Amino acid sequence: MQDINLQLPHILDQIIASLPFLKAELALAVAFLGSIVATLFLDKHWKYCSFVVTVLGIVVSFLCVTSQYCMAVSARYLRYAHRR
Repeated sequence: MQDINLQLPHILDQIIASLPFLKAELALAVAFLGSIVATLFLDKHWKYCSFVVTVLGIVVSFLCVTSQYCMAVSARYLRYAHRR
C-alpha cells in the first residue's frame, strides 16, 4: 500500500504533464457537443449552423495536431543538435 502512495504523485505529475497533448481530442469533443447544441437549437434559424460548427471543430483540431507535431519535430531536432 505504501508503494502505491509513493508512486501516486509521480503518476499524477505525468498525467498533468500530458494534458497539453490532449488538445486535439478536447477540441473534437467540444465540437461534437457544440454540433449537437447547434442542431437542437440553432438549425431552426440558420440551416448550416451545425455543419459550420463541425467544420470549425475539425479545423481547430487539425491546427492543434499540427502544432503538436511541430513541437515534437523541434524537440527531436534540439536533442539531435545537442548530441553533436
